Amino acid sequence: MMRLVAYLCLIAVCFLVAPTDARAQRTRATMTLTGQVSGFVAVSAAPGARVLKGDARVSAGRVGARTLVFSLSGLNEGETQLDIPVQVRSNVEFTLTTSYEVGGAAFSDVSVVGVGGAGRLVFPGAASRVVVAPAFDARHAATPPAAPALSSPVALLHGPPVSMGGTLESPANALEVVLRLVVRAPAGARGADAELLVSVAPRPKGL
Repeated sequence: MMRLVAYLCLIAVCFLVAPTDARAQRTRATMTLTGQVSGFVAVSAAPGARVLKGDARVSAGRVGARTLVFSLSGLNEGETQLDIPVQVRSNVEFTLTTSYEVGGAAFSDVSVVGVGGAGRLVFPGAASRVVVAPAFDARHAATPPAAPALSSPVALLHGPPVSMGGTLESPANALEVVLRLVVRAPAGARGADAELLVSVAPRPKGL
């Protein structure tokens, strides 16, 4: 009789435990996390600006991360030439554009004379995949082609993703673009000024 009671108790325990295990198995779930890295583009002034002809003082200011304003002052009558390097950081395809603000002097030409970037956080081959608009490409020509008017923004170049990592201030994740500016001040001008805007933006897919 005692053995029968013990056996019945064991069966009862099994029935009580089994549904609990089944419920636990039914409620067990798998969670999958998905996400993506946000795209960013930024442009900044780089050291090494040079006045090639004439006299000028150059200062650079930022309007957010995507726009630079280069202010030129102290321009005298005639032509002034300058080389100004800028750095582009981007983890998406980008377009670099420029325009100028009307001042005492006017830009008669803006061209691209150099594109480089081989830092440890730059995608391999990124510089060689940059496409410069023919009207602004002076990298291999003694005399660059005549550039169109810059009173409205025009696209200088577009390129692939540049930065594999880092921040907006990292020294090894940027592409460097050297712009050559030609500015003309009117006859009799002393200390004229001019202002150039350089902006970067994500390039729409498919263009």
